[in-house]
Amino acid sequence: MNISFQGRRQDMDTVIQSQFGLNWMDKEEILSEADYYKYFTESEFNPRKRRSAFNLRPGKPSSSHSCCHVREVPKDLRSKNFMKPNGLDQFYQKYTEAYGIPVIGSDQVSDNALRRACYVVRFMFADNKNVRTSYYKRYGRVAVIGASEGTTDIPEHSWLPKRLNERTRGLGATDYAPVCTAGEENASCFCKDKYFLEDIFVHEVAHGAHYLGAKYAIDGWSTKLINQFEDAQRTGLWNDTYAMNSSAEYFAEGVQSYFNVNTHLDKADGVHGPISNRKRLEEYDPVLYDLIHEVFPCKNRFLKRCESTRGKELEQELKMNCKKRSDEAISNYSLSDVDFEDNSLRVGDRISCIGVKFT
Repeated sequence: MNISFQGRRQDMDTVIQSQFGLNWMDKEEILSEADYYKYFTESEFNPRKRRSAFNLRPGKPSSSHSCCHVREVPKDLRSKNFMKPNGLDQFYQKYTEAYGIPVIGSDQVSDNALRRACYVVRFMFADNKNVRTSYYKRYGRVAVIGASEGTTDIPEHSWLPKRLNERTRGLGATDYAPVCTAGEENASCFCKDKYFLEDIFVHEVAHGAHYLGAKYAIDGWSTKLINQFEDAQRTGLWNDTYAMNSSAEYFAEGVQSYFNVNTHLDKADGVHGPISNRKRLEEYDPVLYDLIHEVFPCKNRFLKRCESTRGKELEQELKMNCKKRSDEAISNYSLSDVDFEDNSLRVGDRISCIGVKFT
């Protein structure tokens, strides 16, 4: 697929310059995900500030999802009135949702990957109503990067230098570009995924829950996170790991460990280390654990991508807002409205959707 993103890149340049007044000469220094967050946290985009780039999205999140139903992008979401800054781009041809939060991809992305990404959204925004509402109201969405696509093919990230594609297979949502992204290969558990041992969607959606959610929804939370990150730097916690790149990565890496989907190494190698699950996280860094628990308090069980099927995910009942009986519901669709063909599924992966099996 050969698509020109020139128009989109110019649009995003204009939006970001007008909203944030950033120095564009510096953007060529963005060569990794950590650079991406540092670029904005060291400029006017300061996570200590309670600031939103756009007027809030109309409406409110639902308590339902339609993760099994992949369809065309709704027309209203093409409008800038419903999805900032410019409406969902025509690059996006596939859509599903959880709680009204769009999960989107190009026509190159498999339905299977979109359904898995939708499960991650459904899971991670079930716990905290205020975080969920804040993410929704700030136009938060999640996009799957096709296995043959790059991070900068995503319209909201098309202004970034192409060199970023060499190292990065996803970015988290921020105020000015409210989309979390990660690769199809990670969602679908492809063997050739270079991040096979960890769940990148959890990492990137954690960034979105931070920057568009908890930052606004939980009083004092951002300041506590930054202060704890600075304390961790001073005391040598998480030394020689990716978590020490920024407060954003500190939180996102912690969330991966909280949900037991981080890479484990007995000795830190500059990226990963031995604090890779919830029990060790609570023992090692109880302050970070408590900050994460404020965002994800319900202790729902996360179904790991390589050990699950879309059918198991669909059948899982999640506690919403930590109620014993879930308020969550599956949106009702006529079976004739659902496309049951998905040729991308791995051999042996059978997925049931509203009682119908995919083969």
